[in-house]
Amino acid sequence: MAPRPEGPLWSLFVEYPLCDAIFDDQRLVIEDLLHGGGARSVVSVDQLFDGAFLRVVVPRRRIFVSLQGADAPERAVAWFPGSEAEQIESAIARACGLPPGTAVELLDGDAAVVISPTIPNDSVLKNPMTDQEA
Repeated sequence: MAPRPEGPLWSLFVEYPLCDAIFDDQRLVIEDLLHGGGARSVVSVDQLFDGAFLRVVVPRRRIFVSLQGADAPERAVAWFPGSEAEQIESAIARACGLPPGTAVELLDGDAAVVISPTIPNDSVLKNPMTDQEA
């Protein structure tokens, strides 16, 4: 049994509402009431105190898509945790100017990418369908 540290023992429980996955770009922040308000990233246990208000910042996810061979610029597609792959696929189709319900395929170079809420942030992907096929 490990010796108990001196001082009070705290337990910290963090709930991620509406979120099945934890991404590497999420941050734990504390409301900073001592320095004019606002939120500051928690980088040390020394920042925590009894009654502290902690919050998990869940940033949006974003990718850039375009039709392969099209003259149109890449378009951003963004979503927040809780979005489903079908919703993301629909947004990608709209961003590429494809008709509603069009099945979307994405490529990262020559590798196919599965549409999922965990596509790495700021990825640049191409839809191999050309604008003539759309």
